[in-house]
Amino acid sequence: MSSEPQSSSTPVGVSRVEELFVNVDDNFNEEDECNVEASEPLLDTTTKEAEVENPFRVFKKPRRSKVWDDFLEPEFINKQWKVRCKYCNQPLSVLKSKSTSHLKRHIDGCIKKSRFLKQQQALNFLPSESSTGTDQSGFVSALHDGKVDMLKMREAMAHWITMHEHPFSIVEEEGFNLMMKRGMPQWTSVSRVTIRSDSFKVYEFEKLKLKLQKRVLNFVHLPPPRKWANIAYCILKCLKEWEIEDKVFTISVDNASANDSCIKILKDNFATNGRLLCNEKLFRVRCCAHILNIMVQHGLQQVQDIIEKVHDTVDFLNASDARLKRFDELASQYNVQDRKLILECKTRWNSTYDMLDCAIKFRKVFPRYALHDHSYNYCPDDDEWEKIEKLLEILKVFKATTNIISGSEYPTANLFLGEVQRIKVLLDVKSESLDDFVKSMVANMKERFTKYWGECNLLMAIGLVMDPRLKMRAVEIAFPKMFPSNLVRENIGKVKDIMYQLFEEYLRIYSSTCNVEESGECAFPINAHGGDVTSSGLSELLQDVFSGETSIPRVKNELDLCLDEGCIFSQDVKFDAIAWWREKSNKFRILSKMASPDGDIIDCVLLHHQPAFDHPQLKGQQPSFVWFMRYLQDPPERPRAYEAEGMMNMGAEEEHVQLWRISGETCPEGTIPIRRTREEDMLRASSVRRFGRKPRRAVRRDSSSNGHEHAVGYVNGEEYYGAKGSINVWAPRVTDQYEFSLSQLWLISGSFAHDLNTIEAGFVQTNNRIAIGTAISPISSYHGGQFDITLLVWKDPKHGHWWLEFGPGVLVGYWPSFLFTHLRDHATMVQFGGEVVNSRTGGFHTSTAMGSGHFSGEGFGKASYFRNLQVVDWDNNIIPLSNLRLLADHPDCYDIRGGINGDWGYYFYYGGPGRNIRCP
Repeated sequence: MSSEPQSSSTPVGVSRVEELFVNVDDNFNEEDECNVEASEPLLDTTTKEAEVENPFRVFKKPRRSKVWDDFLEPEFINKQWKVRCKYCNQPLSVLKSKSTSHLKRHIDGCIKKSRFLKQQQALNFLPSESSTGTDQSGFVSALHDGKVDMLKMREAMAHWITMHEHPFSIVEEEGFNLMMKRGMPQWTSVSRVTIRSDSFKVYEFEKLKLKLQKRVLNFVHLPPPRKWANIAYCILKCLKEWEIEDKVFTISVDNASANDSCIKILKDNFATNGRLLCNEKLFRVRCCAHILNIMVQHGLQQVQDIIEKVHDTVDFLNASDARLKRFDELASQYNVQDRKLILECKTRWNSTYDMLDCAIKFRKVFPRYALHDHSYNYCPDDDEWEKIEKLLEILKVFKATTNIISGSEYPTANLFLGEVQRIKVLLDVKSESLDDFVKSMVANMKERFTKYWGECNLLMAIGLVMDPRLKMRAVEIAFPKMFPSNLVRENIGKVKDIMYQLFEEYLRIYSSTCNVEESGECAFPINAHGGDVTSSGLSELLQDVFSGETSIPRVKNELDLCLDEGCIFSQDVKFDAIAWWREKSNKFRILSKMASPDGDIIDCVLLHHQPAFDHPQLKGQQPSFVWFMRYLQDPPERPRAYEAEGMMNMGAEEEHVQLWRISGETCPEGTIPIRRTREEDMLRASSVRRFGRKPRRAVRRDSSSNGHEHAVGYVNGEEYYGAKGSINVWAPRVTDQYEFSLSQLWLISGSFAHDLNTIEAGFVQTNNRIAIGTAISPISSYHGGQFDITLLVWKDPKHGHWWLEFGPGVLVGYWPSFLFTHLRDHATMVQFGGEVVNSRTGGFHTSTAMGSGHFSGEGFGKASYFRNLQVVDWDNNIIPLSNLRLLADHPDCYDIRGGINGDWGYYFYYGGPGRNIRCP
């Protein structure tokens, strides 16, 4: 018998196939890197002579230490292998022992690397150190009920590829798919095109979470030659790409010589198309912050040598911890509380002010320190400190002005002229100083002031007049301080002329949306300030008659009435002029639009940071990348529309329905617009807890009012999966800040006694063009133009959420189905109509209007209406109503009457003025 061993395909000493696969990272940590690297030769083990002769050797084995990631590839320098730090470019030797300890020590202490890391914001990849699925790890399994969620797997792969910089083609490799199929039999292969798209979506989704520091439309590269014509054409191209070429009001520029010719081309282009207001007088505006900088820099030229001494002093002391410690000991002896010296940034004069303002507190400490350290040769003398003190007195005003102009997040135009006037008064006073140093320095500043602000700045003056606390009275006070006496009246006249001219142009623009008769405008087609006149023989004759008739007084317009009213009294520095104009929009229809279209401030908030996720049942439900992809790839299933023959569509287009959108603004993808809450909004609530909620009430079905009064049309008795209707848009009068007047549709399910479901709170917005709670435009006018909007709310049969659609197919957002009990399935009642709160102040019924403020019997053009009332059935079809019922709580205050026709389908008129003879 042979004793020779049998041949075997299994290596000796290996009992299982799995033992062939060893995790090389097990029991391996950062502290062991130096020893491991020392045992693995990195360079070719040749003789020293060969090493010198052949410097182009390669590293045989891969470098596993992470420390190599911070260094460039090895170089052969001065007969020795070296590597350079990626951050400070310092060369370090590659030791023959192959140790990397010295490289790690360098990286740990590299200052430039630490500065670089502070400036970076990394994308948040999926967690990699946990697979437990706990809430703490943030890990979400792709396996649910034995099924693989391929969307989550695609998200994970996109993170994996982005994190490790794998090629997209890796997902098409046969081995990769075999491995995944073995672990998950339900695995479906993914193409490199799909994973490339997913990776970009992951990048964009994560990038939205990074905090934006500034809002910039775009940075545009302008290749040479950068002449004025090239600059102008580049700006025009950008404006056309952004589709805002007809929305430019002013352009702010610095004092570069090329800007003059550039502005001329732009002005000619806009003027040709009739897009500039006031005959181009307001088109070019010089940057206030830039002018302030020029003025200060010219003043600082006279003390540049003193500033250099202070700069060198601070730099000298900050260069050594021992010097700072000794300086701190001396400062404590003089009871100086500050312990920090600030070094200026030479390109920013305000940092120079901060450096000098801080250094002057140590003026007695610097000479004492010079006695202890003979290498310190930069100490200013007493005369130089006196000059610094006088300089700071002037720069303090410039600093305050710069903070107001540049430091405010939302500076309005009424702030500027007052600051410019303050600087002019300061320069005039200091120019009369007996001190030659101050007089000479101020002369340089005043020269620049005259060059840039010597002429009347009309835009600043308009902003001042539009402040209801100041008006023309402020101009009459400020101009004598800013201009020579022979130019004061002329400049004041220019401001009045431009105000009337601007008012007339706004009147022409908004005449179709404002009820001129109610705002007190002249009923005759005569414009006392040179506007257009109705073209007819009779109108020309009337104009000739009235122009020669001195006994007939001219009817005052809004601007006349506003200026004649005088100024309101308020010394609050936080006074919000735009909010004031918004409150007076019913009285001053045109002037309020000159101040601001609606007075609202819109913030663009990240989708997953919206207030809806503060709802107790929505906390922890923020949208993920998977949700984002599903929303894009699998939107809700829209109802199948029903349109009766001849059915009218009078709704306003989506892009013109909100005032904040008139300027062309939108929010970036991945964010939503939210109206900023104002102080007066908070004060209207009875408590902070109650803020944002409507007062407690019962949803209308019977006549028990509880302070709420309704005029509604409703249907019930079936299962409803949505409702649609067009609502006439008005601006109803509200007489008390604790009351409201609204028009809406209700979807209701459950018992009225308890456990009632209505669709209200918990709305998750997805649209970046619609801002909930902002003003709608245009609005209807009595016996004039009528405007309405169309709303559709329906239950998505695919995902179960209740979606809101606005106008022609614009999805706004949804109410998650899990917020409800009965409405989780369907609604049992649908209501359309109006609601007001009657607080009965003084014991009388409120005068708050519902709808247009007129009773339903007045009909179209006078009473408010709902039209094309429809519901969504169980099969996701939009169908007409059946058996519409009407109900008014107090018909003498607010009533309702309806009907049906071929154009409007089911409709009704509703509303009323509230308190009247029949409704005391």
